[in-house]
Amino acid sequence: MQSYTATVNGDYAVEITFGSCVNTSARENITGVGIKEITNNIVSIYPNPSTGLFRVNFGNNNSTINYSIISVEGKVVKYEKTNANTTIIDLSNESKGIYFVKITDENNIFIKKLVLE
Repeated sequence: MQSYTATVNGDYAVEITFGSCVNTSARENITGVGIKEITNNIVSIYPNPSTGLFRVNFGNNNSTINYSIISVEGKVVKYEKTNANTTIIDLSNESKGIYFVKITDENNIFIKKLVLE
């Protein structure tokens, strides 16, 4: 059995040659290849660590952003949508520990760590 892993977005087809016979499959469009790495100047969370209030700067936001706060146990403690470039997250009623902010927009998913002291 043969396999192929696409390394760039594009249209792909399989061509099989046996002797003088050639058969080509239908083309498949492959998108989403690779992982976009977030740079520190796109999304920032501060102060981090904090005692409960965090400010999240989404950069130059031109679309709806969904964000959720997830505990290390995997429990979603907060979920919201925003079109703003900045929001304040209040975790003062949550237990101290490590949380993750999962931020999604039309094209990307970012995860940042929060420390609640």
